[in-house]
Amino acid sequence: DPDGMPTAAATLAPGTPIDDSVDPSAGDAWDWFKVTADSAGVITVVTEAPEGDLVLEVFGEGSFAEAINRSDQDMQGVAGNESLTIQTAAGQTYYFKVSPVFSSGDAIAYRIRVGIM
Repeated sequence: DPDGMPTAAATLAPGTPIDDSVDPSAGDAWDWFKVTADSAGVITVVTEAPEGDLVLEVFGEGSFAEAINRSDQDMQGVAGNESLTIQTAAGQTYYFKVSPVFSSGDAIAYRIRVGIM
């Protein structure tokens, strides 16, 4: 799994959504993404998955033991739709982890996107 560790996190960029999937039954238990802010502001990351139930977590750089925040809010009544917003300083990098709610099960395809304001 190429994005299964924070050190191999895929970079999220505004205006460029990424289509990905998690598949616990195939050993792909989670995916990592990173965002680095060019200037101080607000970072918002959103997942959209029409099928399956996801959790979205955010971690600070080098601090992967405990999430800063977690989303399992099932936006618009869709179990795979999650969103997290965090304030950032210029140059800060945050890591976002996408994982299924249940550690066993079928593959869940999703789209992840970021906005920086």
